[in-house]
Amino acid sequence: MSDFGFASWDENGNPNNYGIKPISVIGNISLANGQKSGTYSFDVPDGYKLGFIVVPTGASIYVEGRRVITISGNSLIISGGTNNSLNQLQAGAAHLVVFVEVA
Repeated sequence: MSDFGFASWDENGNPNNYGIKPISVIGNISLANGQKSGTYSFDVPDGYKLGFIVVPTGASIYVEGRRVITISGNSLIISGGTNNSLNQLQAGAAHLVVFVEVA
């Protein structure tokens, strides 16, 4: 695959180490401060899976409440989290950059 670095292959012998993984951005969702619910559906082509990147907006301040963002098939689901969890996102204003990548 590459002259430098690390190479790996799947069980069929196809290279699967791409370095920077190619993605296609298919949407942008604006989340309001305190928003802890929502379901968004996207057209996901066969052989691809949905993903997202969280981009906080505004100043970095503590926000009461947490949110959990999960992906189920072609849907992105936002639900409330627990206030004492360190591995859940604060429910502050943010943008979600939604993309598809090879499954």
